[in-house]
Amino acid sequence: MKNLLTIIFFLIVAVISPLLFRAHATSNWQKSQNNPVFDIGPIGSWDRKYVANPTVIKDGSLYKMWYQGATGSSWRIGYATSPDGINNWTRHGSPLLEVGSPDGWEAAMESPIVIYNSSLNKYQMWYSSIKSDWSSGVDRYRLRYAESPDGISWTKHDGWVLSGTEGKWDRGGPNRGISIIFKDGIYHLWYAGTNDQYLGTDPYWRIGYAISLDGINWEKQNNGQPVLEPTENWELQNVSFPNVMYENGVYHMWYAAGAADAPTQIVYSQSFDGINWIKTEEHNPVFSITPNQFDSAHITSTHIMND
Repeated sequence: MKNLLTIIFFLIVAVISPLLFRAHATSNWQKSQNNPVFDIGPIGSWDRKYVANPTVIKDGSLYKMWYQGATGSSWRIGYATSPDGINNWTRHGSPLLEVGSPDGWEAAMESPIVIYNSSLNKYQMWYSSIKSDWSSGVDRYRLRYAESPDGISWTKHDGWVLSGTEGKWDRGGPNRGISIIFKDGIYHLWYAGTNDQYLGTDPYWRIGYAISLDGINWEKQNNGQPVLEPTENWELQNVSFPNVMYENGVYHMWYAAGAADAPTQIVYSQSFDGINWIKTEEHNPVFSITPNQFDSAHITSTHIMND
């Protein structure tokens, strides 16, 4: 009976999966002619050299974006708004969060993800904290949490909410993008993690999954193993920067893939449980770097929203 149920399940998946893939038309993405829609800051600004890894929320008719920026090597988190999400982004004057932790571990911060929790009436942010020596070794990346009543004034949670597991695939810690969905009273987290290898010659990025009841205390799923590893040729050798959307009982993930440390294309997969992911060749890659354009070197995180 168990084998029969298994066969029926896979037959259902085989019938439904193509319909789900078509619903999201993952191969029909077109890059905007207005790109880049958000650029480095003006001369003298704190984000004059780099801007990257945005997370966007639409609040009424206003698009709110949190992003990482820098003038040098120490990334911080900034904020901007736009009436259409494409043009006329207005920056908040200074970084929202400054680098630093009571134990002196946090040397930089990256990859913020923000959600507005209406049941708690507050904004919640998770971001990667980075040690000063980040290129190799264990425990060099950690995840931190902050909350805000308005998305501008933030209070950091003391300590760390997620780190790597000693002896496991993510022993270097979580970085390179996170994605969080709050559903049915549970926080679902997909994160990119690495081991202790040197990123310059032996990059290693995989995607893991964890859940939490409060957004602070996390339990890694899938027996602590990654839920996404590069198994197809379009995933190259490294996968990171997950972005997950849940719709009609299906998890849709867009994530970055690269042969070296820097990703060069965005790929797509979908899942019914957030752990087991379905990949199809005809939908991948979603898009890649463009020669002689602003994205000619590499592509990092995406932020997908159904508007």
